[in-house]
Amino acid sequence: DAGTKLGSTFRADERIMTVEEFMWFCRESNLTAYMELKVPLGATDATALVKAITDNGMARRCAILSPNIPDLKLIRDLDKNLQVGFVTSVLDQTNIDYALQVTNSFLYALWTQVTTANYRLALAKGIKLDPWAPTKYADVQTAIKNGARRVITTTIPF
Repeated sequence: DAGTKLGSTFRADERIMTVEEFMWFCRESNLTAYMELKVPLGATDATALVKAITDNGMARRCAILSPNIPDLKLIRDLDKNLQVGFVTSVLDQTNIDYALQVTNSFLYALWTQVTTANYRLALAKGIKLDPWAPTKYADVQTAIKNGARRVITTTIPF
């Protein structure tokens, strides 16, 4: 959540990394970069973003996330292999159907929504599921037990 005011940990004078710097950091740290689009993207910005990802050798270790299906379709049209995820805080058939509108996408769902039943519902449609934002080790374990292939967190819960 670079650029988000993170309470007292965010300093107004602190410089936010460029996309290229972020890609370098993730590559050097052997991390997968999850980039959530907070505002709608146009064709020019989408092209620049995909170029930055591929030019920095991160196409296999980067995922673009958005609650905006047109943005995900735009990214998919530019790169058939880049991971794209539909962001949702409600995991249900409607949102699974939204994710199905984008070829080879996954659901990036609020971790409290990931139950064994919802995981099976997504899996039956061929949708992979990555839950987000658990902050406790037990919650990470629950998400994995319920079928998550990987869990994304903004804290180290161990």
